[in-house]
Amino acid sequence: MVPHLPRDGPAASRVGSAVLRRHIPALAGYLGLALILTWPLATHLLTHVPGDGGDDPALVWNLWWVCRALLQAQNPFNCDYMFYPIGINLAFYTLTVLNGCLSMPLQPVIGLIPTSNVLLLSSYVLGAYGAYLLGLEALPQLPARRGAAWFGGVVYAFAAPKLFYAALGQFNIASSQWAPFAALYMLRVVRKPAWRPALLAALFTAFQAWAEMTYASFLLIFLAILLAWTVAAHFLEWQQDRWRQLARLALATAGMLAVLGLLIAPILANMLPDMLREGDFSVVGGGFADVFSADLAGYLVPTMLHPWLGHLHLVLAFTGYDKGQQVFLGWSVWLLTAAGVWAWKGRRDERWLWLAGACVFFLLTLGPVLQVNGKRFGLPMPFNLLAALPIMKANRYPSRYAVMLALCLSVVAAAGLQELSRRWRRMSRWLPGLAVIVFVFENLSVPLPLSDMHIPDLYRELAAAPGDFAVLDLPVGWRNGFRITGQHDVAIMFAQYYQTLHGKRLLGGNTSRNPEFKFQYFSEMPVLSSIIALETGRDVPESVMEADRRLAPAVLAALDVRYVVTRAPAASRALRQYVETVLPVRLLAEQDGVRLYAVSQEQPPGRLDLRLALGEGWGARLETAVAERSAVALVLPGSEEARTLRLTLRGFTAGDQVTLRLDGRSLGTCELGTEWRECRLNLPPLPGPDRVLWLTATRGHGPASLSAPASLIAQRQIGSTGVTSPVDICVESAGEEFGAVAHIYVNGREASLNRRGYNLVVLDPTTGAVSASRSFDTFASAEESARLAEFVQSLRQGDIVAVAVADEASSHLTERAVLALRQLGLAGDLRGCFRCPQAAVGVVGANPGTAAESWGTNGVKTVVIGRGLTEANAYFEIAGV
Repeated sequence: MVPHLPRDGPAASRVGSAVLRRHIPALAGYLGLALILTWPLATHLLTHVPGDGGDDPALVWNLWWVCRALLQAQNPFNCDYMFYPIGINLAFYTLTVLNGCLSMPLQPVIGLIPTSNVLLLSSYVLGAYGAYLLGLEALPQLPARRGAAWFGGVVYAFAAPKLFYAALGQFNIASSQWAPFAALYMLRVVRKPAWRPALLAALFTAFQAWAEMTYASFLLIFLAILLAWTVAAHFLEWQQDRWRQLARLALATAGMLAVLGLLIAPILANMLPDMLREGDFSVVGGGFADVFSADLAGYLVPTMLHPWLGHLHLVLAFTGYDKGQQVFLGWSVWLLTAAGVWAWKGRRDERWLWLAGACVFFLLTLGPVLQVNGKRFGLPMPFNLLAALPIMKANRYPSRYAVMLALCLSVVAAAGLQELSRRWRRMSRWLPGLAVIVFVFENLSVPLPLSDMHIPDLYRELAAAPGDFAVLDLPVGWRNGFRITGQHDVAIMFAQYYQTLHGKRLLGGNTSRNPEFKFQYFSEMPVLSSIIALETGRDVPESVMEADRRLAPAVLAALDVRYVVTRAPAASRALRQYVETVLPVRLLAEQDGVRLYAVSQEQPPGRLDLRLALGEGWGARLETAVAERSAVALVLPGSEEARTLRLTLRGFTAGDQVTLRLDGRSLGTCELGTEWRECRLNLPPLPGPDRVLWLTATRGHGPASLSAPASLIAQRQIGSTGVTSPVDICVESAGEEFGAVAHIYVNGREASLNRRGYNLVVLDPTTGAVSASRSFDTFASAEESARLAEFVQSLRQGDIVAVAVADEASSHLTERAVLALRQLGLAGDLRGCFRCPQAAVGVVGANPGTAAESWGTNGVKTVVIGRGLTEANAYFEIAGV
């Protein structure tokens, strides 16, 4: 705790010197430990960063991007340097904006890599120092307080889980340095409610949110514990002015939360539009929370990074020990915690708060279900309560609550050390030092894995190329917290880091959360879907390659790709051969396995494939597509010259209008009818990245009807079954490499369970009402195939059945199940076809081969009956660009 200093005079000088003598050695000690416990980083500060290549390249990229965006007066959350040309909203990504801001004065002076390392080391030093100040505040004014508090700082900053985050290159998760300061001022707020500590608590919580939002949500849980404890204490101990004190506390807390809301408002403002348009996409399924939970047995064994005891984890049966899911804090911490509890026995004061907080966060680390040495018990855990809350459920790593557990235990263990030092006075001078040595040994994680951040020289040639355009850097991938589309290799992450040198736009990218379309736009695109297949070890038929040769010039032009890079060995021989025989490129240079190609063939003006031209807001993109939102994106090839845009459109009510806009400026308006019309608009030059235009719809006489116009009735014919659907049906299927989806939309509303294996939706042939929705995991067992066959046999003759496969359905698919599907008119047989997609709409009792069906080995398969609605809105339809 820093005392209030006199403003001037000799007394101020003496007090200031005393403060420096107390705090500078504490900081110096933490810096020394940071250098030792991250060894050998100190000897590679200029060229390497901690990590395994999985996350560290992207976290280093963060610093570059935030700096670049702010210097160009650009919103750093709005990024089209990845996921080009449609861009990505980085408000849902671990952007570490505060770290990026702090890096701005350092990057031009010492470089990007040293800056990243300085920030990482400072996070350990500041985190330890904050916990030290918190310990001084929380511990009683008794002997050995300062040494015990310094030990508490070591516990918080250098526990094995914190070091493991650095070893994984997760610098965002290592950036928990602001949490102790926030907790310190929250503690002061409840002790003596006032505006100053409330404002500082809000400020440091906001700092934590801008560095890593996850920990800001943890701090809100801590605040709730703190408030509950304080309110309970007021009622358990009679105080005459209880209500006045509680009112002051409520006012200070409300002020703190209001200021916090203002400070993080830019983050929330950038999140809100996507969430309003796309719904809540913060978690997919259970978010793998069970996988990323701490195993109770892991608390007893050092992590695999320990140089001498790391092998002990092999005697245990739990998984996740290699990805930071093991929470080991050391045996000494628990012994000192027990001593602290013993010292407090019989007392009823604030110090029990820290033990209560430790218990809460300990239980949260265990995730949704208790796991002990790999065995799961049916006991539900408190984590399930948080998983139901809108913001809290976004944290799919229960083990990360260990950071707050360490913060609470740092106070309790420090209290135990203080008590032992008080009782054993002869040992009190060296007991804190001994505790630090024992703790450091238990949590030792050296040598820390390092990533070599050298950038291949050929990227300098790319950096020197004039113009603002995109690069196809292979292998390419799209990654978020739940999915990787493309090659599962650290090479896709280094492509993002290499951008910090060449500065060109990338098709691939990395984020944390995103709407499904941001991946499917690329997964469904010709040429790119073949590249994804080759990267994931699948074969591409020669017929598909021949089609790709015809389409490649248009695809590369639509994406503004002017250069292609392949990096061996990550880019396989088959992938390199595809580049050289299918894409219109010529080799410019080759060095150390890296090849640089220039795109040599330009695409002449002409008709665009809708899969290339249609961005966000459209339904299924086949021969036609429906605008499902009042504003939909149109992605056009760039040009230095003015051009004429011809759109083939039709509306759903008389008097519908569509206006084409660029950067909010109208380029013209077209009147629509209920039959197809050609709309001609003059385009200005579209150089560089400004190639995403927006079509905004204005409804005519009344709202558009979702019932099909007479001209669309023919499109509702179900294959050659002779049956007409009373509703629009859109079915999408993809294996794991292309999204692992099984969507079945009925009049734009999702009816599928969207689970692995076969997903079936049964519709009434007269009304189109959904009568049943089932899933059958024929990947898992033959019993699921039997269930599938029995379900189909139970259906009524003439029922309409939509079928979609998600991820994998072939492993235990039986002949009986295949024959049952043929009773619906299907012909596809997925047996022996691993992770192959199948989409179909059939009729019970139809002859095999008469259903509307699409299946194969790669890509996303789509079947549309009527209009391809994926949302319950229809503004207008497009058939040509």
